[in-house]
Amino acid sequence: MTGIPFPPLAEGEFIRRLNRFEAEVRMGGTVERVHVPSPGRLTTAVGEGTPCLLKYDSNPRRKLRYSLYISRPAGHWVVIDSLAANRLMKAVLRDLGLPGLGADRIREVRAEGKWGNSRFDFVVAAGDGSVHLVEVKAVNDAEGGVARFPDAPTVRGARHVQELAEFQRLALGQAWIVFVILRDDARIFQPHRVIDPVFAGALEEAVGAGVQAWAAWSDIGPSGMAFRRWTRWMPG
Repeated sequence: MTGIPFPPLAEGEFIRRLNRFEAEVRMGGTVERVHVPSPGRLTTAVGEGTPCLLKYDSNPRRKLRYSLYISRPAGHWVVIDSLAANRLMKAVLRDLGLPGLGADRIREVRAEGKWGNSRFDFVVAAGDGSVHLVEVKAVNDAEGGVARFPDAPTVRGARHVQELAEFQRLALGQAWIVFVILRDDARIFQPHRVIDPVFAGALEEAVGAGVQAWAAWSDIGPSGMAFRRWTRWMPG
């Protein structure tokens, strides 16, 4: 089964967000200041009293010893660390490939490929000579069974989508945007038009230009996540 393991994790209870990248968590009767490895607002992922699991980092140069890794609001698993989405996608590309482009047809996968003014998460070279740009978005916001991206306005995200559309229009290859769903209580995906109508509009235009947009769903637990299925996103 294609997936990724999680590192050893310690239990805690979320108290409050201090700023974009720091929070307070109660661990074993003490309050610990921890790193938050996600730029989003996380309003549906954490709140006061939410059980959570944290990753310990032994690097003595780090300011904070722990990083928030998973939360469990209302009994559902939510992965906070946005880098888990890229780790899972790397495994999927290696073992399964993309919808309609199996792993047996992929010749090379390169991370952090540059095109235009941006770096994209993966550049995939197929055996037939075609080139694929793949941008991965980590989705840990959901409400009423609907996973949504973004949960905070993202100028950078909209720019990525616009550049994928330009790549597609120039017929340089196939562009993809993959929304990796990092929670187990959602069943469908939609762009979050209320939070960021610019991103939602850019995504619609990009799909209209031929960019492929897919949601990647997984089974999530405290020890790891395993890829389960694809669903394609289309406007309307």
